[in-house]
Amino acid sequence: MIAQHPRFDAVCFDCDSTLTRIEGIDELARRAGREAEIASLTEAAMNGAIPLEAVYAKRLELVRPDRAALAWLAERYTDEMVSGAAETIAMLRRQDKAVYVVTSGLLQAVAEFAHVLGLAPAQVHAVEVHFDAAGAYQGFDSSSPLCCSDGKVALPPLTSIASLMELLRASLSPAH
Repeated sequence: MIAQHPRFDAVCFDCDSTLTRIEGIDELARRAGREAEIASLTEAAMNGAIPLEAVYAKRLELVRPDRAALAWLAERYTDEMVSGAAETIAMLRRQDKAVYVVTSGLLQAVAEFAHVLGLAPAQVHAVEVHFDAAGAYQGFDSSSPLCCSDGKVALPPLTSIASLMELLRASLSPAH
């Protein structure tokens, strides 16, 4: 008997360290000369010393990415695209699967990178950065669930997909 593979209608990918080999905030920190400060905050969040929500805002305040920095980051994402990422997304789309990028990354850079992958802006869920008229950093969408712990699961239209991803991740963990 041949095992049936589960059917699915949509696939969600993270961006940083999934579709691309880099972490966007680390690249922006390097560009701004703030690597050590960003690394320290990231480590504190990973160790539970600072809530992720507080770290997200602090890192962006340190880096203050302007419009040009996010365009640069989109190029870095493209330059560091994981081998086979574009082909995988193209194959999924040929099979009529909905493909999304769901990330705590910065919308303007991720959407530009996703365009290279053949994805429309509506297929990208990320955190929007706000700019002034000159393109200078003015903050970010702090109401986005994606800048919070477990934010991906909180996205209403993707709740069932995100929950499925969490279940799959748990079933593949070394403890099982």
